Amino acid sequence: MGDDATKSEMSINVCIDYGTYETTVSYVVCENGRPGGEPVVLRIHNSETTRTMATYVDDRLIYGQECENAATRDPQLGDKVMHHFKLCLYDSAEFADHKKTIEGILASFPQPKTFETFIADHIRALNEDIKAALRDIPEKTNFYDQEELEAALARLKVRLTVPQMWKDDCRKKMQEAAKKAGLPVVVLAYEPRCALAHIVYRQAKRQFSRGRKLKKGDLILVIDIGSGTADFALYELEDDLSATSHFKDIAYGTGSLCGAFSCHKSLLKLLVRRMNGEVGGDWVRLVAAKLKISEREFERRALEAIEVSLKNFYSGCESLNFYLYEGEFEQALDEVFKSMTAKVEEIVATKGLKTSDVNMMCMSGGMSNNDYLYNKLRNKYEVVGQIIVVRDLSDSHHAVACGGLLRYQNITKQSFPLKYGYAMLQREEFDEGKHVDGFTVWRDDDDKVVSKTHKPWVKDSPYDTQVRIVEDRIHKIIDSGKVITKGDEWSIGHVFYAPVDDPRISAEFVYLSKHFKCKNSDPARRHRVKRAKSAKQVKGDEEEEDEEAKDPFKDGVHPWTKICLPLDKALLQNHEIVTTADGEKHYRLEADVVIRALEDDLKICVDIMKPKPNEASVAFRVEDEIWSGDHSEFAQL
Repeated sequence: MGDDATKSEMSINVCIDYGTYETTVSYVVCENGRPGGEPVVLRIHNSETTRTMATYVDDRLIYGQECENAATRDPQLGDKVMHHFKLCLYDSAEFADHKKTIEGILASFPQPKTFETFIADHIRALNEDIKAALRDIPEKTNFYDQEELEAALARLKVRLTVPQMWKDDCRKKMQEAAKKAGLPVVVLAYEPRCALAHIVYRQAKRQFSRGRKLKKGDLILVIDIGSGTADFALYELEDDLSATSHFKDIAYGTGSLCGAFSCHKSLLKLLVRRMNGEVGGDWVRLVAAKLKISEREFERRALEAIEVSLKNFYSGCESLNFYLYEGEFEQALDEVFKSMTAKVEEIVATKGLKTSDVNMMCMSGGMSNNDYLYNKLRNKYEVVGQIIVVRDLSDSHHAVACGGLLRYQNITKQSFPLKYGYAMLQREEFDEGKHVDGFTVWRDDDDKVVSKTHKPWVKDSPYDTQVRIVEDRIHKIIDSGKVITKGDEWSIGHVFYAPVDDPRISAEFVYLSKHFKCKNSDPARRHRVKRAKSAKQVKGDEEEEDEEAKDPFKDGVHPWTKICLPLDKALLQNHEIVTTADGEKHYRLEADVVIRALEDDLKICVDIMKPKPNEASVAFRVEDEIWSGDHSEFAQL
């Protein structure tokens, strides 16, 4: 190659499809930021997929095939094997028992682990094996020497796919784990978008083709059914079909009951019930004892066998890998299909559309391999010349991993999303002029005030029973569309209460959708509607507290981040101490909360004011990173 002045900068982009059942990795070598070809699936330990299962042996994490081999050699280890653990990142009652099992295993190790540490350890181990595999790719000859290759591996840029159904806190947990694992730059991308990118790319290249060529304005519905849950996303093509077509989000939703894991569990229950009758006893216990493994390990192996059989099942299938009958498979898959089509109808209906308005439906994910499901979907929705149903059979586990590197250009640090507004949530002293949601005025038929009552969320302050307060009030910090440059600062006053025994301050921040209209002091969280049975309500009649709401925030308000900063007790000696009704002592700290824009990050600085009256000077400052372009929880669109 030429001298250093003209030498190209070589880098490697990687996409990790972090699946519930298995993980697939693709890569592309870039020269001066430009991909040198199409993405290629990376073979790790000589396999294109890696089972998402893991355990610890002598405090070392082992995963994938190594874990499976170890569990086969040592039946006692089977009790410690964790599988389908990605489901634990999703806060759902459906997976609560599974999460409890995983957390129980983690707590049982000689050196107990938290779930957060475990996920980071798994990503770290996977990353090391990715680097090892990349050292032996054919494209290594594109690098000047081994030193240049190692430098590219040290600054490896990763696109990590996540379900579109995931809420903000799930994505944040994933990024925190990736950062803790030592990955330098990680960008999140939605799995349905990546799958669609692969299908659109291949159809545009005529690598497969069904139906007419798609054009601008056509609607595409992606049904991404994996081993865990299911994503449903409706997109509109913004230009005629090409390898680089753009598409925008129209609607999306989740169908957690559609995922294969729930189907596997149902089939296992059905099998156990039938076999208990045949053997006249506890079949699982008998088989586990004969195999000299635990009942938990038997269940894991049974679920894995069912997974393989289910993917390969089709109507009339005579040879199965597992002792389940054709009718039992069909019964389980019919339930999946029922849930799946109900969600399809729901998604299009939210936009006032019918399924016949959709031009193409795309199946992706592990369950897209199943001919029974795919053919039922085609029979229900496909109309010649109007709507087509497709799946990417280049190999289902390639679609998301490779699509993640087709849709986007070189992976770089993300810019802070400017389309949102950002706000801090504060406790405020109740004011009827500002907090009209906090009371109800009752009037008679002559419009005379009969009474005025406070809503349940107007409460006594824990620090002063003479003061009434309301919680979680929006205070805007950064407006939507605001152009941010390095050195910009935003400041807001706040009163913190820090426990005397363990002084620390905490705060919660949200981001606001572009079209969400609100003013300072508006409530961030939703309340349930309750209509009056008599008399006429004038103000504050629209809301009442709802502890059962699926999403505690109002539409347009989304959790962004939280801080919890420890304080040096020696710096608090002269500050006021207040005592709560239950006897707990807290420092009362007036402060300025400052958010500062750096090159690629946002930093939060909390200036604690001096305690003397009328002395508005800073006693000390604590600070932390509040957002990083290297590990943004906002998915790349």
